[in-house]
Amino acid sequence: MINSTTKADQTATESSNTPTLPTEIWLQILEHDDIKHLWLSVRNISRAYRDCVERLFSTKYLHRVSITLSLPQRDLVTNKLKWPGDPIPTSQLVMAYARLSEDGKRLRLESSTVVKDGYSEKTLEELREAGSLPKERLEEALTTVNMSTHPMAGLTIKLSVRIDWDETRKVLAWDVEWRSVLSRFLDAKDRQGKIWPTTVWDTVPRGLPWRSDQAHLA
Repeated sequence: MINSTTKADQTATESSNTPTLPTEIWLQILEHDDIKHLWLSVRNISRAYRDCVERLFSTKYLHRVSITLSLPQRDLVTNKLKWPGDPIPTSQLVMAYARLSEDGKRLRLESSTVVKDGYSEKTLEELREAGSLPKERLEEALTTVNMSTHPMAGLTIKLSVRIDWDETRKVLAWDVEWRSVLSRFLDAKDRQGKIWPTTVWDTVPRGLPWRSDQAHLA
């Protein structure tokens, strides 16, 4: 009992002696940490750290987020052609960062106005008018989340697709709860890294040595 009390008192003393830093300084420090460690670990230390990490992500990392829709052509059960009509170049639509909602809770993703590959090019309006982009087809699409410019860095994660047509901009728009999407994506990335580390560094614990008993924000 004496030892445990002494240890608790020592921890409290170390904690009280830790200098308090302005949020702006903590943001600069956090920028140097691994994003998986930030979101999955540091963010869960306290409410103050959660607010700080989410602020960092909303200003520095969210613009990297994209979700690729792999559009189905055939029925998954019967393999019969389910979505006839004009072919869509690459049969994929990339929904990229557009903006955050005013309350900061939802991220708007938008398609480009044109879909193209090395052989053809079509506008979203043309495809929509031709019946190639019905809402049901979009809702059945496989969704691949990515936070990198490298397409192989994405992971297929099942998401509920709720996409609307923006008549003014002639693009598809999708409002997602970005915290939920990032949690699922980075958790899947973390589990993937533990199963199939790509480099020797992926087998070594990374991130700054955060400890809840020494972590203080202004």
